[in-house]
Amino acid sequence: MTSLRSPKPLDLKFKPSRCLCAYFVAVHSIAAMCLWLALPALLAVAASMLLIGSAVFFILRDVYFFRAQSLGRIAFSHDQWRIYQGDVRRASGPLVQRVDCIDTTVLPFAVVLRFKLLGGQKRTVPVLADQVSPDAYRKLRQLASFARMG
Repeated sequence: MTSLRSPKPLDLKFKPSRCLCAYFVAVHSIAAMCLWLALPALLAVAASMLLIGSAVFFILRDVYFFRAQSLGRIAFSHDQWRIYQGDVRRASGPLVQRVDCIDTTVLPFAVVLRFKLLGGQKRTVPVLADQVSPDAYRKLRQLASFARMG
């Protein structure tokens, strides 16, 4: 249920985010440094290779939208959320799903949305200020603040 004062409709098409990319690089770098301090060199090298693969996966999926699981766009209208999931390079277009928003968190630097997909899976979507236009980000913050999940 959403308050009558909330901004409707909302259509957010994500742009590549430098902040999100920096976050993934920083988290994976910190994990690699901890591995190098705690493990012998051979194991640290092997684990670092896995961390590099993980960082590349998340950057391609969440920053550059080159994976089938990528969310390049979310929309809210008529009290329903829709996500557009898919690779931006495909000619067939993204898969559109209606989802339930089960939780929202408004932080000073981001809005975190948790969706329940049709198969029962849950997906957390962080939206940073540099991913969308300033006006769309303001509307999203308003919508997330006024939303009552139940």
